[in-house]
Amino acid sequence: MADNLTRKYLASLGLEQNVVDAIIEAHTGTVEALTTARTELEALRTENTQLKASATDAAAEKARADKAVKDLEDFKTLTAANEKRAKLEHAYRALAQSAKIDEKRLDTVVKWARTEGIIDGLKLKTDGTLEGADKLTEAITTEWADFVTDSNTRGSGPSTPPGGSKTEADDLAAVRAAMGLPPEQGGK
Repeated sequence: MADNLTRKYLASLGLEQNVVDAIIEAHTGTVEALTTARTELEALRTENTQLKASATDAAAEKARADKAVKDLEDFKTLTAANEKRAKLEHAYRALAQSAKIDEKRLDTVVKWARTEGIIDGLKLKTDGTLEGADKLTEAITTEWADFVTDSNTRGSGPSTPPGGSKTEADDLAAVRAAMGLPPEQGGK
């Protein structure tokens, strides 16, 4: 019906010219105001859509940043725990060495202490040594007595040579027999 509101239509209704002019002028103002409002509404809808997308992006970016901060804090905690454990293992290894545990068995002793949770229960002094080192040394030497080496091992003395009372010929014959060789014949 709005499309039909023309001067010709209003004149056909028998309205006077000044009334028709007033109606058309009022109608034109209303149409222009509605057109302006519609344009502004569309602009606001577009801006609203952009703001929603921006808010979603910002929320996703904040979640990503929060995760990165948490990952960094977790990494710092893990690194500090690993450094502490490494210091404790080093001190425990030094203690095992001082208890004269065989060098070849040190890794086994330290690994056992780690898996049994002994290392995690230890505390370091400010000088880098372990608290209660005397009790720990005693426990290590008791638990790992088979791995304790005696640094005072000496060879046999000159009064008891390995051959004993045998002669060199007897020694050679014993070696040949041990190797599965036939006994030496003649003067060769």
